Amino acid sequence: MSNEQSARAPVVLVDASVTHSDPGAYKGLHALVPILIGLSVPIILFSMLDPRALGNSRLVLHIVMMAVVFISAAIFLLSILNPGNIVQVAFDPARRTVDLVRSGAFANNVLTLPFDRIASARIETVYDDDGYQQRVPLLVMNNRETYQLPAGTSETDIAEIRALLGLR
Repeated sequence: MSNEQSARAPVVLVDASVTHSDPGAYKGLHALVPILIGLSVPIILFSMLDPRALGNSRLVLHIVMMAVVFISAAIFLLSILNPGNIVQVAFDPARRTVDLVRSGAFANNVLTLPFDRIASARIETVYDDDGYQQRVPLLVMNNRETYQLPAGTSETDIAEIRALLGLR
């Protein structure tokens, strides 16, 4: 690694149409899981502290608890199966990593990739079913896996990323 690469500033690309690109930001349905956990905690504590008080309502509380468990499990699976769109990409030359922030309906997550796994950064032209042209910025990995960069990524941004990664 040369001194020029280590002296470069981080490059951060953010989708301008998204207001919650920070990995820890909660927006919309992201707060659903903590709310469900918060609803279940008082019931669990009450049943542990005074189980005799729940003698008549035990079945109802168990049904409520099971519903909370199943809803939470479904949300968890949906957030894994559909992680969402990439809303922020941060290239850190000091750590030689790229942080991809995905924002889905139920969660934000961060995928960290090392520079040496990246094969290229480019803008490709794709066509939709109606034949309309669209330019899509991509980050291509060595194993040919691709990640779409945030909307609004320009040719200048791609050139800066390529220089940062040491690609020609």
